[in-house]
Amino acid sequence: MTSTTGELDEAALAQLSIAQPAALTLPPEIVAEIFSAYLDPLPALLGAGSPIRLGQICRLWRDIAHGTPTLWAAFRVFDYPETPDNTLANLHLSALRLCVQRSSSAPLAFEFGAEDIVSRTQYRAEVDAITLLLEQCARWRHVVLHTPRDLPATLKLADRPMPQLVHLELSSHDPESEAQYGCIDAPLLRTALLRLSHDDNYFGLLSPRTWANLTTLKLRETYPNIALCILAQTPALEHCWLTVWQSDRDCDELQLQLPRRALLSLLSLPALECFAISEIFLDTLSPTDPPDPIQQLAAVLKQWGCPLKDLCILTQGTVVGAAEAYSTGLPTRPNVDIYRGRIGSWTPSLATEWGRRWLD
Repeated sequence: MTSTTGELDEAALAQLSIAQPAALTLPPEIVAEIFSAYLDPLPALLGAGSPIRLGQICRLWRDIAHGTPTLWAAFRVFDYPETPDNTLANLHLSALRLCVQRSSSAPLAFEFGAEDIVSRTQYRAEVDAITLLLEQCARWRHVVLHTPRDLPATLKLADRPMPQLVHLELSSHDPESEAQYGCIDAPLLRTALLRLSHDDNYFGLLSPRTWANLTTLKLRETYPNIALCILAQTPALEHCWLTVWQSDRDCDELQLQLPRRALLSLLSLPALECFAISEIFLDTLSPTDPPDPIQQLAAVLKQWGCPLKDLCILTQGTVVGAAEAYSTGLPTRPNVDIYRGRIGSWTPSLATEWGRRWLD
């Protein structure tokens, strides 16, 4: 392989060039695009799919990964099952600090916590992480946030600007913690999926212009009078999902008492095309015995004057011909789907325009 002078001959040089991996010759911009395609939209901060792993292959790839802020701007954190000590929580906090630093000023998309965040053991690292993320709230863009307990009152701001936020899923089981977010002002926010533990906190959660700009809203387990006051602030809604209790409750902000029929009657939905409603809800509106849910729904739709095309009735009954009965009994003769099952498990069909990701 060598000449008499000790130099590599042409054949040896050719073999060396072949031995060099082609991936190491790609421009950094192309490598960064490959990294972006490799990662999940919201990758876990730890494990095989983490952006941290990209920096553990070779020095070249580490430099590219660490120098690409968008690779660090999307993540899932504190989504682990309960652990016997705080070691894993501290690892998540350390990884989160890396992401915040390396993402620079890029908009943030993240999922924090899990649905059981209130029932499982909580660690100081989770509160520290929320504090860190709230300091970066001007960068929030797409956020799923399960609120931990016992957030300190020192976190609260009267106004919390979030100029880049477009999607927010916020759940909480602690009225004191959820109050610490302050008033979120997010003029670009279009989708809000909300579940708070104290309904009064809805009124201070979003600024008036933020409510007014929403096009998709889901409220879980609220009361008719609360729902009406919120809907009065959301004239731009195109998709709405409400689960309401049987009766009203006292509210610090209002004296209005509202039966279910009044809630529907006071709504103005002239452009409504797709509608899903529980048959049990309709039965409670009917003054007749046995109840006539079709008659009640027909009266409501006539008042709305909407061009309803698709209707889903959520029921646990098994009445033969129910779909045809609903269709022929309603003014616009919509396409009718009868959903028989646990009402809380129903979600809009992904094949239709109203197919969206909803909180369970």
